[in-house]
Amino acid sequence: MVTVLLGLPNVVERLRNVDEAEVGITIITKAKVLCGRIDYIIKAETSVDSLKAQELLFRTEELLNRGRKSTWRKFYVRLV
Repeated sequence: MVTVLLGLPNVVERLRNVDEAEVGITIITKAKVLCGRIDYIIKAETSVDSLKAQELLFRTEELLNRGRKSTWRKFYVRLV
């Protein structure tokens, strides 16, 4: 869901042009991001996929735990 929305050029451009204090994320969005990462682990077909999925989950958790809006803006842009 997040990747789909952020793949839209106008959404990406808006994130790049707004003040960091204006960027936020809902708890539902955080939950969906984590669910997507966990689903990727469950569906991994090879050990390479499994390691990649695990790395993405850990990196996502780290960003979520920081809780800074500026971090989320950077994370959003990287997802695209």
